[in-house]
Amino acid sequence: MPDQSQNERIRSQRRLINEMKEIKPSDSSGVDKTLVAMFLKMSPEERLQANDNAVRTILELRNAYQQQKRQKQRPERDT
Repeated sequence: MPDQSQNERIRSQRRLINEMKEIKPSDSSGVDKTLVAMFLKMSPEERLQANDNAVRTILELRNAYQQQKRQKQRPERDT
């Protein structure tokens, strides 16, 4: 069961998502203004947490890929 801080974090993320839907990128600079706005509305702690989550996800994907690659390279043995 989620604790109080997790519930608050979820509400905060939902609020940010709803606000992002209202912001439209308006120029051709290639900058995603919704993403910039989302991060500017976050506290420094929330930004660090988002970064940590992204790094953790990247590492998990990389490790899963490397593990799958190693398994494919192993020759199958007859038993």
